[in-house]
Amino acid sequence: MDTSDDHETGTLAAGRKRRSSAAMADAMSSGKLVGAVDSAIKILRYLSSTREPQRVSHIAKDTDLNTSTTFNILRTLMLHDFVQFEPLSKTYTLSLGILEIAQGAMAIGGDIGTVRPAMERIAQEHGVTVTLWQPMGRDRKILIMTAQPRNAMRIQMAVGQRLPLLIGSTGRIFAAFSSMETSEIRQQFKAIRWNGPISFDEFMAQVADAREKGWAMDAGNFAQGTVLVSTPVLNDEGKAVLAVTANMFAGQYDPAKADGIIRDLKLFSQQAARTLAH
Repeated sequence: MDTSDDHETGTLAAGRKRRSSAAMADAMSSGKLVGAVDSAIKILRYLSSTREPQRVSHIAKDTDLNTSTTFNILRTLMLHDFVQFEPLSKTYTLSLGILEIAQGAMAIGGDIGTVRPAMERIAQEHGVTVTLWQPMGRDRKILIMTAQPRNAMRIQMAVGQRLPLLIGSTGRIFAAFSSMETSEIRQQFKAIRWNGPISFDEFMAQVADAREKGWAMDAGNFAQGTVLVSTPVLNDEGKAVLAVTANMFAGQYDPAKADGIIRDLKLFSQQAARTLAH
């Protein structure tokens, strides 16, 4: 479920445009800007921010590009599996092939794939969906790995999914173990459409609690009927570079068994931190 609203999307798009303009100015001062590459990046960023598959005409209009140019770029991106085409609706969306390019940045350092067995063990032992999240910039995060239990009923999330940084139990973690000022946290908090209402004061109290205990919980704020528990993967500076989450339905959550889930998540976080350090 996409929990961001139209205002947030517009704000983020404006921020990306400003950053893009600044980067373009730097590029022009140090060398020649390659127009085709710039246009392809515009299209990829547009597709990553839109909620629905888009036709060529819509993409061209919203990116201020020529329709023919947009079509040719999309076809080229398809050849490299960065974009996929739906023949019936004649629309385009991002393809998971683009994750291959992002893999280096997503892994940060070291081979994060080596911790997958530990995620799988937690998922099977506790019957929960385990997800691994990484911050993207200052206000978003991306799902980079999942492990599913064998339960007939289970929570499923797609790798590559992006969400507001502060949402969910990982949001408390990223706020607690970062250099973010309270004013910045407040600004991002206001832009989020919470599924289950929570006040900013309540959120900040939970952030402080997460900082003290080393784990955080979201009980229905991200999605009603769910309970999420997260722990941070810290770098040498004590900042959360990743966060791992146990996702379960509210009916699954048993306070008496929560300690075991938290213990295993913390052990995973320690293992992942060692992996990233090498």
